[in-house]
Amino acid sequence: MALVPDYFSAFSCKGGACRNTCCQGWKVSLPMAEYFKLMNLPCEPDIQDRMARSLRLSLTPTPQTYGEFAHDYRGRCPLLSQDGWCDLHATCGAAALPTVCRQYPWAYRTAFGFEASMVNSCEHTLELLFATKEPLSFHFEPLDADLFLKGASKVHTIEEAAKRAASLARLSDRTLPLPDRILRLSAQFDGASTDWSTVRTFPPVSGDLIKVHRILRTMVEALIQANRTIEELTEQTVSFQSDDGFEATYRDALTNMETALPDHAIYFEKMLVNHLFLRGFPYPDDPMPETDAVRALIGTYAVLRYFALALTSMMRTFRDFVDAMAKIFRVVSHTRFEHRILGLMRDAEGDSADALRLLCAF
Repeated sequence: MALVPDYFSAFSCKGGACRNTCCQGWKVSLPMAEYFKLMNLPCEPDIQDRMARSLRLSLTPTPQTYGEFAHDYRGRCPLLSQDGWCDLHATCGAAALPTVCRQYPWAYRTAFGFEASMVNSCEHTLELLFATKEPLSFHFEPLDADLFLKGASKVHTIEEAAKRAASLARLSDRTLPLPDRILRLSAQFDGASTDWSTVRTFPPVSGDLIKVHRILRTMVEALIQANRTIEELTEQTVSFQSDDGFEATYRDALTNMETALPDHAIYFEKMLVNHLFLRGFPYPDDPMPETDAVRALIGTYAVLRYFALALTSMMRTFRDFVDAMAKIFRVVSHTRFEHRILGLMRDAEGDSADALRLLCAF
């Protein structure tokens, strides 16, 4: 029996015939057997030629991570068609896909016991996640044991599992606004060194708006240098990047988002809970101190809000919002994002108690 989120059983993937562009910018590592299988796959000459030109050995090959696909200058997988579908899947069937592609967006974990989830970088995952307003919950259901990794790099203690469960429950407790819930997770792990119970996080006042905007702009500018997806999104947010008249720009963006997406706070909550369950928060696979994990969560939430607000003039529909959030999670879910964002927060002087409050308030 595996622990899964409540929407898990409702998921059905159309494979090569869906609108999801999940594999754009997503690095695919191949075991040795799958690398040679693809190199010798009987398929159409165009597909064979594209694989021969793009398949390469990993820099440090092992039997488990022997090869990979070299992405094009846009960060796209070379086997994607112009409309985002997988040409390998469409022409050769699902059995030809590498295991990691065939299983996506499902993810399987054993660090806390048998668990399965789905990543927010898949648009259909987000659509199912947002289909109800109820907080995300989890249940047990039978799954094929072969889907799970044979062992885990770390198996967590009962105490750590309890802290994790308490964190997810606190984040889903709607008796407080979402910014306050996120901020007060800090008290769970830092011995309540900061008394957040007296802090009002939302909305930020005028002087604070410029300060937090500069912190976020610095962080986003650094992210651009490492990821084409972030760069493409940022190219659409030029009017949001200037300090001149930013207070009015921010208020207009917030009004527009609340009008177009009145349940946006619920959407952010459910995205975060789903992502944190997948990552094993506050004990990610790539370990960090608990307090740093909370700070990374605050930075992640602030970046999501930044782009949601910055793109609000173009996000007229629910689907626009889903597409934008899925693009950002292609970076958040498939990289060492917790470590990256934590470093950016420190560089931008965004990790002090006051800055954390402002980032949550944004």
